[in-house]
Amino acid sequence: MTVDPFDALENSVRAAHPGAEIVLCAPVEGAEPLNGAVAVHVSAPSPHWLVVSQGFTELWDKESDDPDVSGFGFELSCRIPAVEAQLDFGWVLHWMQGIRDYLATTETFIGSGHCMPLVAPATRDEICNVLFVEDVGLAPTRSRNGNHGYLQMVGVNVAEHDTARSWDVLAFSDLMRARDPLLQTIAGRPSFLADASFLVDMERAMASRAASVGMRGQLPLHWEVHGGLVRGKRLDIHVDLACIPDLLMAIKHRVRHGEEMVLFGGPRSGDSLVCFRPGPAGWSIEKREGMRGAVIFLPPEAIEPLTNRLSQLMTEGPQPQELELPGVNGARLFIASVANPR
Repeated sequence: MTVDPFDALENSVRAAHPGAEIVLCAPVEGAEPLNGAVAVHVSAPSPHWLVVSQGFTELWDKESDDPDVSGFGFELSCRIPAVEAQLDFGWVLHWMQGIRDYLATTETFIGSGHCMPLVAPATRDEICNVLFVEDVGLAPTRSRNGNHGYLQMVGVNVAEHDTARSWDVLAFSDLMRARDPLLQTIAGRPSFLADASFLVDMERAMASRAASVGMRGQLPLHWEVHGGLVRGKRLDIHVDLACIPDLLMAIKHRVRHGEEMVLFGGPRSGDSLVCFRPGPAGWSIEKREGMRGAVIFLPPEAIEPLTNRLSQLMTEGPQPQELELPGVNGARLFIASVANPR
């Protein structure tokens, strides 16, 4: 295979959009500079621009040891609505360059189903994070330096990112794709989490998953017990905003139907196993599989007010919250985002 890497990339774009004129985008500064990007204007199903990076693969000499994979094995793509006379894709290039620099400094990788924050949000609805999904509109290709595919970056706001990260990035993006087949990154768009039909579809998907899954791990949560014999003990459960979909899954789709749900944190989270179980209101500390776990017993009358409040929080953004568990004396939820730890 002797195809030039630049030609291989442009051939993929031309194969997907025959006759489209390719626009070359100048690179931006970075620690590991990309070679810019290419862009094409596409008219169907709605006018938009497809922007594809140049530089996550090996465009010049072959330097990596794997002869079958070029560079990281992908180039990034992004789709944005076409605005008349729009030829400035600087912000897209800056996002792509930021991701390239992140990969260079962390020696990690990204793939379909991953997500990451990119910039600090000015408002809770600002599109400042991305989900990564396989670009189904561009076929994988091969150059003399190896194979590569295309990874589409999809812009989302903070609450959408945290929900997708905690639940399932690909399942979340599938719900987005049902409403926007192009998965465009659109500045200023309404949040999907403010769409009642989207929330209904997401809860159905969560319910289907919860029916067969009774445990979720590697979550940002831990618990502490305070007090003593005189004042009475108090259980404080600290969770990240990203855990809210898991809490909803546990309570609405497991406990309500008579099943328990176990959530636990990572290896450095300390006491991090929390079990929600149907039963008379209360809580206890139990040993489970060699770990201390906090068990929350929820009666039927506590489920609706708690799930309603958690559903509301999913659309409010990363605001620290303190919630008393309805009917469960001495047990509280402290909810904060990674950016706003409590």
